[in-house]
Amino acid sequence: MVDAVVTPNCSISADTLDFGTVTALDREVDGIGRIASTCTRNAAYQISLDNGRYADGNARRMASGNSRVRYELYRDAARSQRWGMRASGEAVTGTGNGQAILTTIYGRVPVQSGMTVGSYADTVVAIISF
Repeated sequence: MVDAVVTPNCSISADTLDFGTVTALDREVDGIGRIASTCTRNAAYQISLDNGRYADGNARRMASGNSRVRYELYRDAARSQRWGMRASGEAVTGTGNGQAILTTIYGRVPVQSGMTVGSYADTVVAIISF
C-alpha cells in the first residue's frame, strides 16, 4: 500500500506601497502595492492586514518622529472597501493554484492639515490564514 496526504500550505510576500513625495496634503494621494500569495492548489485562504504600528484605534497612521499622517488601505480600486482583519470581515479571500497570485493593495492618504516636513512610514503586518 502507498499513501500520501497533501496538506494546505501558503506563503506571502509584499512590496512597499509608496505614496511618493508631496509638498502638502490639500488633495487625496493614492498609491498601490501588491501582495504575492502562493498556496497549495485548491487551498482556500484569507489575507488580513493589521492596522499598523502607529494606528490610533482603527485609524492607520504613518509616522515621522512625533508627527503623524493618516492613510488607509483598501481591497478595491474605488477605495471603498477597507482591508483589515479577518474577524471584522475585511480580509481578501482566494483559492490557491500552486503559483504566486498577485493581489493589489489600494492606498489613500486623505486631505489633512498640520503635516510637518519629514519622511513618513508605517509597518503593516499581512497575515495569511488557510
